[in-house]
Amino acid sequence: MTELRSWQAEAITSVHNAWRTGERPVIHAVMGAGKSFVIAEIARQVFHHGHHAVVTVPTQALVEQLAATFEANTAQIAGKFYANVKSIWPVTFVCHNSLGAYERARREWCARREHVARQATDGRVDFAAPARFWIADECHKSECDTVHEWLSGIDDLKHRVGLTATPWRADASESIQAFDSLCYSYAADDAFRDGHIVQPTIHHSGRGDADELACKFVTEQQGGGVCNAVDISDAEDFVLALRRAGVDAIAVHSLNSFGAVDAKKRIAQGGCVVYVDMLSEGFDCPQICWMVLRRPVKSRVRFAQEIGRGLRAHEGKTTCHVLDIFDLFNSHSIDWRACVGEVETREVVPHLRLLDILQSSGLTGQQMMRWGDDERMPSEFLAPVRSFLRSTRVAMQFDGKISLTVESTRWRSDPVSRNQFNFAHLLMGEKKHALADEERAAFAAAYYGVRDSVSRAADDLTGALRKGDAADLISILRGLS
Repeated sequence: MTELRSWQAEAITSVHNAWRTGERPVIHAVMGAGKSFVIAEIARQVFHHGHHAVVTVPTQALVEQLAATFEANTAQIAGKFYANVKSIWPVTFVCHNSLGAYERARREWCARREHVARQATDGRVDFAAPARFWIADECHKSECDTVHEWLSGIDDLKHRVGLTATPWRADASESIQAFDSLCYSYAADDAFRDGHIVQPTIHHSGRGDADELACKFVTEQQGGGVCNAVDISDAEDFVLALRRAGVDAIAVHSLNSFGAVDAKKRIAQGGCVVYVDMLSEGFDCPQICWMVLRRPVKSRVRFAQEIGRGLRAHEGKTTCHVLDIFDLFNSHSIDWRACVGEVETREVVPHLRLLDILQSSGLTGQQMMRWGDDERMPSEFLAPVRSFLRSTRVAMQFDGKISLTVESTRWRSDPVSRNQFNFAHLLMGEKKHALADEERAAFAAAYYGVRDSVSRAADDLTGALRKGDAADLISILRGLS
């Protein structure tokens, strides 16, 4: 087994702790942080203790990718179930669309083993199928009919855990219903700090023919990269234009057949891949050093996924250069954190988690506002308050209520300034009328955390909010109507 990173080991421990209390936990870890190794280790531990694990994923490509990671890191055979690939083992990876067929096949599998067991003992031993653990990768996509129908028809799940980089849906009114608690969060700033992802450098094309400017940009880049295209014909035409400019380029239209292998090989060799429908779940190529956005992607979700594929760290890679021809970062009101999954809506786990903690502590918004300056914010509030601020800020960016500014983020870990606190204090008074009743306690907790932080000495900031958190609160309050 590959040695786990510290965050991976901590996340797995948090899952076991949640299971002991009967919770249905979610691990939030940004794209590129190494969720596949967490899945492999949890599945290995389940198998080691004599249980079975079913790992559900939304695509066939992810079945193959995660099964390969599991086998490489455990020396165990992985079952794979999708389309015409149907093998069942104690740890089986299943595509969402094949869950119904998988369940029927597993029942037949169990029936055959029961029959063999009874034959071997003259029917004197009752056969009991091992309990199942459900591991849901991309669990934000578990809100689909195939998953719900499968869950409604089974009763042998001992525990479950979901993993996701994006615990949000394109429809903000929906949330993750099959899980109920966030047990661990490994955020974009954490992954950047630890060197697992890089930030993008955004370029704009200026005036002139877009494809001519794109070709010029590509010829100036080092390493391999990708360009998107509107359709197959557009991809082929742009490949010809790149080749005329002296660029080693190929077109890959999808991840079907050997498309992914060809694309990764060409990028690793420093070449260019022009794609139509490729950079989504299941494509992992950290060697991408630059990207050209030639297509005006309308979906924020799709845009974030595409950019996120270029932000995975690789040896010698310090940034990913992005030519944003249509100014999509601005039009989608999105920043680099959202592109590795650092987005949640108000309905999802972080906000609910904060409200649950406030409710269980017996604190109301008014009580927190009246606490003295010498009071310390309880340590268990830090992560939920920070997640609440971050998720609300990015959700408001998505809604166009907060404008996007592309700037350095190193300052976010600095201490809260007195000017920030004074501004937040003023805004809290002005915006009280704009807060819904259920939001008041959460905003009061955030305000109290800022006040607590600014009252601390420079050497007493452990467990305190920072300048970036205060900036998020200010941005949110300013964006409220």
